Amino acid sequence: MSYRKKTCPYCSKEHKLRGPFCSKTCSNKNRRHSDETKEKIRIGAVVAQNKPEQLDATWALRTRGQLTLAAIIKKVNPQDVETDPDNLYLPPMIPHEGTLASGDLWFDVD
Repeated sequence: MSYRKKTCPYCSKEHKLRGPFCSKTCSNKNRRHSDETKEKIRIGAVVAQNKPEQLDATWALRTRGQLTLAAIIKKVNPQDVETDPDNLYLPPMIPHEGTLASGDLWFDVD
């Protein structure tokens, strides 16, 4: 079944799809969340990320995303770059408890 020709209100592209928008992406971009809905989404994300069984998966997912983004910024094909954090050496994170002076991190020693 073919629908009549319409123009997407978001991107102005002509289409013959069902509904006013040409794609799910354009449909979601036109959406406005209330403050209450935003708070519920935020709380759900915080709870999901703080579950002990989710911490490793969340860390791996974020790290994989950061490595993929770095490859894209360097204009390298992300499939050609190792993005699995388990197969890479990632240096330990430095605690930010010290004092930053002239680009150096200083710690107080007793």
